[in-house]
Amino acid sequence: MLTKMKIKLEKSSEERFSHNISSLFHGFLFEIMDKKNADVLHKEGLKSFSQYLDFRSDEIEWNVMSMNQGTHEALIHSLDSINEIDIRHKNRKFKITDRLIETTTLDELLKEHYFTDGDRFIHLAFITPTSFKSQGEYQFFPDLRLIYQSLMHKFDHVSEESKIFDEEVLQHLTEHSVITRYQLKSTLFHLERVKIPSFTGKITIKVHGPQSLVNLANLLFYFGEYSGIGIKCSLGMGAIRVEKKGEESIWKKRY
Repeated sequence: MLTKMKIKLEKSSEERFSHNISSLFHGFLFEIMDKKNADVLHKEGLKSFSQYLDFRSDEIEWNVMSMNQGTHEALIHSLDSINEIDIRHKNRKFKITDRLIETTTLDELLKEHYFTDGDRFIHLAFITPTSFKSQGEYQFFPDLRLIYQSLMHKFDHVSEESKIFDEEVLQHLTEHSVITRYQLKSTLFHLERVKIPSFTGKITIKVHGPQSLVNLANLLFYFGEYSGIGIKCSLGMGAIRVEKKGEESIWKKRY
């Protein structure tokens, strides 16, 4: 089961927050969870959930995604029973004004994006700071090999039947994909005393080659709306959105 819960939080238009506080929301999640569930999720290597904050003028939208039944029960059920978010470190309580839950399954995602011909142009918005760790160093540019590798590993972590990762497939995806347009900026994600170099913005990817490869790329990126891309997606990094309304529309938006 793939679940996305959108929680709308009240704030004044004068208040200014950055994505750095999303790690505090991660802490709140673990405070309200059953201890046994919290221990299980804490010990996971690759995480079966992600979360991030989306800021509006008069509200914050907190997005919490779970990628299997156990995580759904641990996280979503806990969040469904509260009326406010208490961020003690900031001495701030956020009133919940609305909730929306969207659910699907990996099978449905496969039917919609792998067994149906997808678009060769894929438009991505990196909503929150995104980064990768490769050979002990932070990589803060949208390297296609690192992007595909991250998504493939995350997909396989939560899939019990369909496994995707294969070095040859990864090579094919990388060689047959090209970034045709981008608008990016570098930034830092603050985590305790660490400043992680990262990027936000938007890119367009064109996938060449057979339609099956195009479909696989589409599947991975739509799955990425739940898993995030890169490191520390459970702490608020790596959130993406696939633009679905044509090649030019993403370039008229600001993220």
